Amino acid sequence: MNIKRFATMVLSIACIPTVLVGCKNKEKKDQTALTFGKLYQESKNIEDNFNVISLTDLQKMVEKKYNFAVIVYEPYNDCTCWTTFQSTLRKYMKNTNILFFGVEIGELVASNEQFGLDYRRGDETVAIFRDGVLKTQKSTGDSNDKFTSDIDTFTEWMDNNVHNSDMLFVTPAQLDSLFAGDSQFTLYIDRESCGDCSYLNANFLKEYNAGDNNRSYVIETDVEGIRYKNSFFSSELWSAWKDSMGMSSAGNEEYGYGVGYTPSFYRYDPNIMEGENRASAVFDSAVYLNDTIEKTGDNEYTVTDSFYTEERLGNLAHMDGVEIENKVLKGLKLDSTQVNEIDTGAGYSYSWKSESSASYHDPLLKAFLDLYVAKTTK
Repeated sequence: MNIKRFATMVLSIACIPTVLVGCKNKEKKDQTALTFGKLYQESKNIEDNFNVISLTDLQKMVEKKYNFAVIVYEPYNDCTCWTTFQSTLRKYMKNTNILFFGVEIGELVASNEQFGLDYRRGDETVAIFRDGVLKTQKSTGDSNDKFTSDIDTFTEWMDNNVHNSDMLFVTPAQLDSLFAGDSQFTLYIDRESCGDCSYLNANFLKEYNAGDNNRSYVIETDVEGIRYKNSFFSSELWSAWKDSMGMSSAGNEEYGYGVGYTPSFYRYDPNIMEGENRASAVFDSAVYLNDTIEKTGDNEYTVTDSFYTEERLGNLAHMDGVEIENKVLKGLKLDSTQVNEIDTGAGYSYSWKSESSASYHDPLLKAFLDLYVAKTTK
């Protein structure tokens, strides 16, 4: 059954100077727009609200030119200043759902590459990276230092330097809670080991999420219980999870695609869910890239399969009334400048170059997000 939904607006205030009262021109903040946030969870361990990363992970984020916030810290520090700063951090994370990437001081001490980060035993550092480059940082002082102990002082510094994202990572348990609720929600299904996801995150989403949006969610799938079982990749587990979420055609014929691919986006309504069947809660979806390309002539290639087909078009609410030149990608003709051709030894394989493919997929994904998460049409 095809169900379609629709969405909403904003208020602005003008400042008019008079003879007696003037408007001060506030200094423009040089904020770094963080691409993602993380839904806060109450926990005894503050690291449960960080994404703790290695320096190898940090190097990859730098190379991909991501925007992100780092906390440099000592996990077993029993100094009262760390205890005090944890209290400030918890308040800020709960208020803003910021995603901090945790880097342990011990790793920096042992490495020849510190990425410009300040680190001192007994202190913590908050660092902001923009386009993969360290933009600014500030270290804590003793427990009487206001940056360490005062939430208003800490918030002011953060507000001057970052714009927090409304697209929030959730844990599997938090995702369970969303399905147990009665509100519609938008979910981006991401995978750290997915090249298309990395491209999307570093390009389109980096720009789109820089604005103020309604809340949406992200689930990372390279984790235990989704793609991994007892620390080993499980094809069976991963396939079953994709089916259960409506990502595959087997799970949801209208809104799934093939065996289920990342990156992809889904709009769920728990109120229409049939029992525990989450796939039945999908009422709109968008799949980014993941098209099949075949060579069909001299310097001619054809998109032989895509999520965006003529048959599926009528099911997609986000395609209603939007002006997009290519709403259907299956059957699209390409040339050699748009395609990667790889000699596998047993023949050739073909893939659509990310930059070329994105020029077609970006407007389609934008239409989906504009309908469900944008506060105003972008």
